[in-house]
Amino acid sequence: MIAPDPISPPLSVSVIIPTYNRAEFVAEALDAVLSQLRDGDEVIVVNDGSKDNTLDVLSPYKDRIRLINQDNAGNSAALNHALPEVTCDLIWIVDDDDIVCPDARDQLVSALVENPEAGFSYGRHDRFTDDAGGQGRTFMGTGYWFECPPESFLCATLEDFFAHQCGMMVRKEVYDQVGLFVDTFSQDYEMLIRIALHALPVEVPGILFHQRQHMGTRGSSISPVRIEERNTAWRDTSQAIVKKFLETMPLELFLPERKIDTEVSRRRAHLQRAVIMARHALWQDSARAFTEAASASGDPLSATDIEVIRRISQSKYETDSVFSDQMAQQAFSELAAHSPIGKSIARQIGRSFVWRGRKALQDGNLRAAFQYLNLISRMWVLGR
Repeated sequence: MIAPDPISPPLSVSVIIPTYNRAEFVAEALDAVLSQLRDGDEVIVVNDGSKDNTLDVLSPYKDRIRLINQDNAGNSAALNHALPEVTCDLIWIVDDDDIVCPDARDQLVSALVENPEAGFSYGRHDRFTDDAGGQGRTFMGTGYWFECPPESFLCATLEDFFAHQCGMMVRKEVYDQVGLFVDTFSQDYEMLIRIALHALPVEVPGILFHQRQHMGTRGSSISPVRIEERNTAWRDTSQAIVKKFLETMPLELFLPERKIDTEVSRRRAHLQRAVIMARHALWQDSARAFTEAASASGDPLSATDIEVIRRISQSKYETDSVFSDQMAQQAFSELAAHSPIGKSIARQIGRSFVWRGRKALQDGNLRAAFQYLNLISRMWVLGR
């Protein structure tokens, strides 16, 4: 039994750990979780048909966890198997190969106690690799991260995935409202967008978990994804997920205040939608959304508008795909001729790609550098 803690925040936590063929990692993940749980918390481990010695590794923990075994069906199925079994107030999904920090549980729970209006809490992670021979570890920074107020979290997440499940605590009623996980490679990203559509977050400062970087295969035995395929799978799946949401989301949800009451606010919503599309290489859709923005208002672009537009080139994926989309380039060129605001938007789009051109030059990619220079010059000339 876990010893009672009289100063523990009055919310209990159900930890869900889905695992598949991670016998070499899962014990360390479990130890990190179990060391910080409080009276009333629970750990549900779903063994997704592992074919290695995962069950042997889990055997010493049988009195401290609830073990669910299923035929291999993938991470989504494992999570959906566990969710109806949850008995606590909060749900914390932890990957079987990551390591949560010793105070992560209390920090995430305390944030929700202090912010009862928030549906979930979240915080940063860092990344690490095990050195050859297991003699040490090399730690790296978080990677892509976006600081934003709670009301901007939805659009920030649509732009790029940065808050991960190991660093999140979600109220059970939020999961009850949004439903089960979908069966896709980036099921955590798809779920996070649904959660952000229904609830506001509260951010927790500091590092909450260590994300392991390794060469292991992802996915199920039915749909495995090898290390060399991983970035492409993430990019393509994220693009499909975001496109699905963008096709149905009301325009007002692209604003922090979630309300359109002026032409200026309508324009900003179109700008935000356009940037999200561009960040996922949906270039033709992005160009159309920018054209909608150019039609919405004749007022000059504000500093906030410019800040939104400048994020068009800040995707963690390469943006070179714009050069192979001739229809999108033509639409961007026509944007400047649409209206005076269209000219201003074109100019800011050009400015946003300057750093991409410099980086291509520094990397010795002269072809891409020339293409960026050509794009920047064209947008600047058209925007004059």
